[in-house]
Amino acid sequence: SNWVSGTVPTTLNSLTALQLLDLSANQLSGTVAALPSTMARIDLSRNRLSGTLSPTLFASNALKTVLMNDMFLSGTLPWLGNQLETLSVARNRLVGSANVLESSPLLETLILSSNYLSCNIPDLENATRLGEGNFLDPIPTALVVELSSFT
Repeated sequence: SNWVSGTVPTTLNSLTALQLLDLSANQLSGTVAALPSTMARIDLSRNRLSGTLSPTLFASNALKTVLMNDMFLSGTLPWLGNQLETLSVARNRLVGSANVLESSPLLETLILSSNYLSCNIPDLENATRLGEGNFLDPIPTALVVELSSFT
Protein backbone atom coordinates (compact mmCIF):
# COMPACT_ATOMS: atom_id res chain seq x y z
CA SER A 1 0.00 0.00 0.00
CA ASN A 2 1.48 3.27 -1.15
CA TRP A 3 -1.77 5.27 -0.99
CA VAL A 4 -1.53 5.89 -4.72
CA SER A 5 -4.61 7.75 -5.95
CA GLY A 6 -6.05 8.50 -9.36
CA THR A 7 -7.11 6.08 -12.08
CA VAL A 8 -5.48 3.00 -13.58
CA PRO A 9 -3.66 4.39 -16.62
CA THR A 10 -5.08 3.29 -19.97
CA THR A 11 -1.50 3.24 -21.28
CA LEU A 12 -0.84 0.03 -19.29
CA ASN A 13 -2.28 -1.83 -22.26
CA SER A 14 0.75 -0.79 -24.33
CA LEU A 15 3.22 -2.46 -21.93
CA THR A 16 3.32 -5.71 -23.86
CA ALA A 17 6.02 -7.33 -21.67
CA LEU A 18 4.12 -6.71 -18.42
CA GLN A 19 3.27 -10.00 -16.70
CA LEU A 20 2.52 -8.99 -13.10
CA LEU A 21 0.55 -5.98 -11.90
CA ASP A 22 0.07 -5.36 -8.18
CA LEU A 23 -1.65 -2.08 -7.37
CA SER A 24 -3.49 -3.46 -4.35
CA ALA A 25 -4.41 -1.47 -1.24
CA ASN A 26 -4.31 1.98 -2.75
CA GLN A 27 -6.85 4.71 -3.42
CA LEU A 28 -7.32 4.06 -7.15
CA SER A 29 -10.73 4.97 -8.57
CA GLY A 30 -12.53 4.75 -11.88
CA THR A 31 -12.91 1.57 -13.91
CA VAL A 32 -10.56 -1.32 -14.61
CA ALA A 33 -8.64 -0.32 -17.72
CA ALA A 34 -7.72 -2.66 -20.54
CA LEU A 35 -4.61 -4.61 -19.60
CA PRO A 36 -1.95 -6.29 -21.76
CA SER A 37 -2.64 -9.83 -22.95
CA THR A 38 0.72 -10.88 -21.48
CA MET A 39 -0.55 -10.54 -17.89
CA ALA A 40 -0.18 -13.64 -15.70
CA ARG A 41 -1.19 -12.06 -12.37
CA ILE A 42 -3.37 -9.03 -11.62
CA ASP A 43 -3.96 -7.71 -8.11
CA LEU A 44 -6.10 -4.59 -7.96
CA SER A 45 -7.82 -5.53 -4.70
CA ARG A 46 -8.68 -3.06 -1.95
CA ASN A 47 -9.10 -0.01 -4.16
CA ARG A 48 -12.06 2.16 -5.09
CA LEU A 49 -12.35 0.79 -8.62
CA SER A 50 -15.86 0.31 -9.99
CA GLY A 51 -17.65 -0.76 -13.15
CA THR A 52 -17.95 -4.18 -14.73
CA LEU A 53 -15.43 -6.93 -15.43
CA SER A 54 -14.66 -6.91 -19.13
CA PRO A 55 -14.56 -10.27 -20.92
CA THR A 56 -11.39 -9.07 -22.68
CA LEU A 57 -9.64 -9.02 -19.31
CA PHE A 58 -9.82 -12.82 -19.17
CA ALA A 59 -9.01 -13.45 -22.84
CA SER A 60 -5.27 -13.89 -22.27
CA ASN A 61 -3.95 -17.44 -22.25
CA ALA A 62 -1.24 -16.26 -19.84
CA LEU A 63 -3.63 -15.06 -17.10
CA LYS A 64 -3.55 -17.35 -14.05
CA THR A 65 -4.45 -15.12 -11.07
CA VAL A 66 -7.00 -12.31 -10.71
CA LEU A 67 -7.41 -10.62 -7.32
CA MET A 68 -10.09 -7.93 -7.42
CA ASN A 69 -11.74 -8.21 -4.04
CA ASP A 70 -12.91 -5.36 -1.79
CA MET A 71 -13.82 -2.90 -4.53
CA PHE A 72 -17.04 -1.64 -6.10
CA LEU A 73 -17.31 -3.93 -9.13
CA SER A 74 -20.81 -4.54 -10.45
CA GLY A 75 -22.51 -6.50 -13.19
CA THR A 76 -22.07 -10.19 -13.90
CA LEU A 77 -19.08 -12.50 -14.10
CA PRO A 78 -17.90 -12.72 -17.72
CA TRP A 79 -16.48 -15.84 -19.33
CA LEU A 80 -13.25 -16.46 -17.43
CA GLY A 81 -11.31 -18.45 -19.96
CA ASN A 82 -9.96 -21.91 -19.33
CA GLN A 83 -6.52 -21.04 -17.95
CA LEU A 84 -7.47 -19.22 -14.70
CA GLU A 85 -6.21 -20.84 -11.47
CA THR A 86 -7.15 -18.20 -8.85
CA LEU A 87 -10.09 -15.79 -8.80
CA SER A 88 -11.00 -13.55 -5.86
CA VAL A 89 -13.79 -11.05 -6.41
CA ALA A 90 -15.19 -11.11 -2.86
CA ARG A 91 -16.92 -8.09 -1.35
CA ASN A 92 -18.01 -6.40 -4.56
CA ARG A 93 -21.47 -5.86 -6.04
CA LEU A 94 -21.51 -8.66 -8.62
CA VAL A 95 -24.89 -10.17 -9.47
CA GLY A 96 -26.43 -12.96 -11.51
CA SER A 97 -25.25 -16.39 -12.46
CA ALA A 98 -21.76 -17.68 -11.79
CA ASN A 99 -22.22 -20.72 -14.02
CA VAL A 100 -19.38 -19.40 -16.21
CA LEU A 101 -17.09 -21.10 -13.67
CA GLU A 102 -17.76 -24.40 -15.40
CA SER A 103 -15.48 -23.30 -18.24
CA SER A 104 -12.51 -22.95 -15.85
CA PRO A 105 -11.12 -26.48 -15.34
CA LEU A 106 -7.84 -25.29 -13.77
CA LEU A 107 -9.49 -23.14 -11.11
CA GLU A 108 -7.98 -23.98 -7.71
CA THR A 109 -8.92 -20.98 -5.57
CA LEU A 110 -12.29 -19.28 -5.92
CA ILE A 111 -13.47 -16.56 -3.55
CA LEU A 112 -16.88 -15.07 -4.36
CA SER A 113 -18.22 -14.15 -0.91
CA SER A 114 -20.33 -11.06 -0.24
CA ASN A 115 -21.70 -10.68 -3.76
CA TYR A 116 -25.15 -11.50 -5.13
CA LEU A 117 -24.29 -14.51 -7.28
CA SER A 118 -26.17 -17.73 -7.82
CA CYS A 119 -24.92 -20.92 -9.39
CA ASN A 120 -24.89 -24.63 -9.28
CA ILE A 121 -21.60 -25.79 -7.80
CA PRO A 122 -19.55 -26.83 -10.82
CA ASP A 123 -17.31 -29.86 -10.70
CA LEU A 124 -14.07 -28.11 -9.84
CA GLU A 125 -11.93 -31.16 -9.27
CA ASN A 126 -8.76 -29.10 -8.75
CA ALA A 127 -10.34 -26.70 -6.23
CA THR A 128 -8.82 -26.55 -2.78
CA ARG A 129 -10.42 -23.38 -1.39
CA LEU A 130 -13.84 -22.00 -2.24
CA GLY A 131 -14.39 -19.51 0.57
CA GLU A 132 -17.95 -18.95 1.68
CA GLY A 133 -21.22 -18.26 -0.05
CA ASN A 134 -24.81 -19.18 -0.71
CA PHE A 135 -25.13 -22.07 -3.13
CA LEU A 136 -28.12 -23.79 -4.69
CA ASP A 137 -26.94 -27.38 -4.96
CA PRO A 138 -25.01 -29.57 -2.55
CA ILE A 139 -21.27 -29.80 -3.04
CA PRO A 140 -20.23 -32.78 -5.18
CA THR A 141 -18.82 -35.50 -2.95
CA ALA A 142 -15.77 -35.80 -5.19
CA LEU A 143 -14.85 -32.21 -4.42
CA VAL A 144 -12.54 -31.83 -1.43
CA VAL A 145 -12.56 -28.25 -0.20
CA GLU A 146 -11.98 -26.12 2.83
CA LEU A 147 -15.10 -24.15 3.56
CA SER A 148 -15.26 -21.50 6.22
CA SER A 149 -19.08 -21.43 6.25
CA PHE A 150 -22.18 -21.93 4.20
CA THR A 151 -25.26 -19.89 5.01
